[in-house]
Amino acid sequence: MYTPSTAVLRFSLFLFAISLYLFLRFVWPARLPLWSKALLTVFVFSGATYPMLTEAFWGGFVASNSPRWAGIWMNFHSGVLTLLTIVTLLRDVALLACWVVRRFTWQDVRRVSGSRRTALTLLTASGLAFVGIVEGTRVPDVVHRSVTLPELPPEWEGFRIAHLSDIHVSSIFRREHFEELVARTNALKADLVLITGDFVDGRVPVRYVDAQPLAKLTAPYGVWGCEGNHEHYSGLEEWLEVFPTLGIRLLRNEHTLLQRNGKALALVGLTDSMATRFGRETPDMRKAVSGIPEGVPHILLVHRPGEARRWAEEDPAAILQLSGHTHGGQILGMNLVVAMQNGGFVSGFYDVARKAGRVMRLFVHPGSGLWNGFAMRLGVPSEITLLTLTAGEKSTR
Repeated sequence: MYTPSTAVLRFSLFLFAISLYLFLRFVWPARLPLWSKALLTVFVFSGATYPMLTEAFWGGFVASNSPRWAGIWMNFHSGVLTLLTIVTLLRDVALLACWVVRRFTWQDVRRVSGSRRTALTLLTASGLAFVGIVEGTRVPDVVHRSVTLPELPPEWEGFRIAHLSDIHVSSIFRREHFEELVARTNALKADLVLITGDFVDGRVPVRYVDAQPLAKLTAPYGVWGCEGNHEHYSGLEEWLEVFPTLGIRLLRNEHTLLQRNGKALALVGLTDSMATRFGRETPDMRKAVSGIPEGVPHILLVHRPGEARRWAEEDPAAILQLSGHTHGGQILGMNLVVAMQNGGFVSGFYDVARKAGRVMRLFVHPGSGLWNGFAMRLGVPSEITLLTLTAGEKSTR
């Protein structure tokens, strides 16, 4: 007999609370025929069952093995409910404010929940959810970015990095998607390909075929990466054996030295802090940089950007940190919430201050994919980032 896990039960209860709120504020007051209200009631409350359905029938909520059509539908439905909740909350706040200043009576509040407005709100939310699913699941475009690094040796001027992050091989992002993603990345002819975590959602036996196109990624300096939190949900040890066969070398509290025009540059990768929950190796900067010659600048690969200030202090030779994890907030306006959970870092470039006026640059990738439990973007597109390194005026030492 199926028994939901504690995490799935908590999430289902949260979704049920949202559904109950929508029912009381959106469905119940609507002036609609009884059969219409019944359909809306089923539509609203059925969303709370998805975590348990995916865990019971498709192997888990975080790394679901559901058919692609089922994943798309669940994301569309959840997107409609999410947007309905946001719109209804905003409406309630506005109505409450009007009532407080005595611009509205209670009868006016009830009238705003009329059937025409209900239908319009539902159509708007459905339209936005459809756009969000299309935007969230498409193959990302290339975005060219230049980053000035005062401590960059002149020998590395113009070095180009194809940066991917959060690609999430999953029940929604399948083999065909990654064939096109790899083709677009290889067409850039970058010097180096870096992937900053969240490669997969699912175990090796289920997702290996979908991940195979990644083996075609190519660059003169190789394809390197660091683990993300989702690898820990998906059987990290198994994937650590598979990634090298795909030509991807993960740096787990370790480094590699690259040489260009006789000058070295170190790539330093850390494990993800989710390792704590699974009893695996936690991030260790001292171990990662041990053995790097003095005077060699470092580029850090760290999935989460939230502790960038800590890493800047622990590694004074780091000139650039590349991260992901936030997906840029996914929906325009959500960046404030995401920032609070990630040390104020959401998307784009940041200067992380050090002592004596020095800084480490941080780039937070908006993501090249999405988790299959919420595959929707609005106003925050995914991207394949082409970073060009340039030297600048030396910072104060």
